[in-house]
Amino acid sequence: MVYVRHITYLDPGSWFFNRTLAYTRQYSEIRRQQANEYIRAATKSTFPTLLRDQSTSPDLCVGVAGLLEDPAQYLETNVGSLLEGLSGYERDRLHLSVFLTHRRNADSSQIPAHFEPWISKIVDEVELYRLSDIPHKSSTEHESRKKGRPYYTDLMKSCYASGASYMATLEGETVAMDGWFHRTMKAIDQAEALAATHDFKINLFYPEIYLPQWHPEDALRSFIMSSSALVVIFATAMFVIRLSSSRLRPHLTIRVILTVSCICVPALIALAISAGRTIYRPLPLGLNRLENHYSNSQAYVFPRKLAKEIIEWNNDGHALGASAVVNGRGHEVVFTLNPSVVQHVGRHSLKAEYFELADEADRATAEELFNFAFELNDADELRKEHLRALEQQSEIV
Repeated sequence: MVYVRHITYLDPGSWFFNRTLAYTRQYSEIRRQQANEYIRAATKSTFPTLLRDQSTSPDLCVGVAGLLEDPAQYLETNVGSLLEGLSGYERDRLHLSVFLTHRRNADSSQIPAHFEPWISKIVDEVELYRLSDIPHKSSTEHESRKKGRPYYTDLMKSCYASGASYMATLEGETVAMDGWFHRTMKAIDQAEALAATHDFKINLFYPEIYLPQWHPEDALRSFIMSSSALVVIFATAMFVIRLSSSRLRPHLTIRVILTVSCICVPALIALAISAGRTIYRPLPLGLNRLENHYSNSQAYVFPRKLAKEIIEWNNDGHALGASAVVNGRGHEVVFTLNPSVVQHVGRHSLKAEYFELADEADRATAEELFNFAFELNDADELRKEHLRALEQQSEIV
C-alpha cells in the first residue's frame, strides 16, 4: 500500500493522488531560473545578437503568443527557455516569432521598454497585434472566439512566411525543457515515418488529468470480471497443488485457500484499479497516438503543408478559437509526445486574459493544465542528454 501510494501520488486518476505534492514545481522552477538568467544576460550591452542565419530556410518555426501586460514575466521565461542551451547549429535551424498583444483596447504600437533591451537581439521576428475589436464580458463566448481566431491564424502565417519545414505554436505561459529542440526534431522524424502519407500534428504538452481514466462503471465491471476469473483460477490451482503435494497439503488448508482466493486476490485487484493508469495503463515513452486526445493550444508542431491548409481552412471561417486554429480540420493524425517537452506555468489561460470571460471555475481549469511528470526531470541529466545529442549532430554534419 505504501509503495503504491509512493509511485501513484502524481496520477490524477489514482485514489492516492496528492494534489499538494503533485502541483509542486520542481524542474520547471529550475528551468525558469535558467531562462531568466539568459534573458538578464541578453539585456547587457556586451551580449551578442543571436539571430538565425537568414541565408537558409529554418527547419522549425516557433510562434509564441505573448501579452504586453505580463507582470509575471511569463514571456521572458518562455523565450529564455526556448533559447537557453541551444547550440549555434540548433539556433540557425530555428526561427523564433513572437506576437505581442494587449489584453485591452490600448495602443500597442510600440514595444514596451522592458522588452526592448533583449527582444531584438534574440527573437527573429516580433509582431505587435492590436485587438481593438476584442469583446468584453457582455459578449458571448462564441463571438469572442470568432473574433479571437485571426490572432492565432496570423501567428501561423508568420511562421509559414519564414519558409520553415515545420511550424510550432506555443502560448507564452509555457516553459520548455533543456533539450526540447533535439527531442522535437526526433519526434518529427518518427511522426513522418508513422503517419506515412497522412497529415500529422504532435502535441508537445499534455495534462495527465485529461488522459483516459477509469470510469466508475468501468472500474466496477473490471473488478467483478477480474475477481471472478482470478478467484476461480487461484482456488483451482491451490486445490490441485494441495491434492498433488503431500508436503504442502498441511499448509494449504481450506481456510488458507479461501482466504487467499476470496480476500487477498480481490483486495490486490482493487488496489491495482485504485492506483490509476500509472499501474494498469502507463503512457509509453515516445510518440503515442491517442484516439481521444486532449485538444489544447499550449504547444503543437505540424508540417508546413498542413499549416498552409489550416490557414486556408480558418480563413474560410470554419474554425473558432485558438485551439480550433491549431486543430484545423480534425482529420490529421495526432501524436502526443511523452515525456512532454513543454510545461504550462501560468495561472490563467490566454483565452481568459484575452476575452475576460473566464469565471473562477475556468481559471481553476487553467491551473490544472499541468504535466506532473515534467517536474520529475533531472536538470543535470537533461543537460548531459542535450550535449550527447549535439555531439551526434556534429558527427552527422
